[in-house]
Amino acid sequence: MAKSKHSYNKYILILAIVAIVISLISTVFNQLNINQKSDFEIQTSSGNFTTDGLKAFSLDGFVKAKIDVIENSLVISSGCKGVLMTPTEQQVYSILIGLGNVTDFRPQTHDLIKEIFDNYKIELLQAKIEREEDEIYYARLIVRQGDKILSLDSRPTDAIATALRYGKDIFISQEVLDKKGKDICAKQ
Repeated sequence: MAKSKHSYNKYILILAIVAIVISLISTVFNQLNINQKSDFEIQTSSGNFTTDGLKAFSLDGFVKAKIDVIENSLVISSGCKGVLMTPTEQQVYSILIGLGNVTDFRPQTHDLIKEIFDNYKIELLQAKIEREEDEIYYARLIVRQGDKILSLDSRPTDAIATALRYGKDIFISQEVLDKKGKDICAKQ
């Protein structure tokens, strides 16, 4: 009987160890699923989470934009198509600073944004001009801090001036370029 009691205790111990291992594996997998899910959920500036966070990162339908300032006009172009905008003098000045990679004697708003991002370890991931409605252009800045990703509604000039300070590419929707773009090669 002593032998069967010993076998029974050994059997119970093995079952307990297996149950603990299964519990630990389950916890690890659940944590991985939570982390993977949070990597793909993107909070918008309105506070809502998108269910398809990958869409915010997608550059399908977008092209890399070249940024120029001609007199007081902002030209956002790709190839021979360019969208012309007329920002304020201050916005043009801030974009020029970003283009020249120089610092003014006093920080501009976008220099402060960069300093805040840098100090709080917020990484700028993307800047893109998404759409135009009724002559108003809409852009997004996608930023990350740790495992949190935020998609910020932005004016194109703010998105451009901020991205330029980071040396990041700026993207524009091909649809916006086709709809609002002018032939800029003919003028050269």
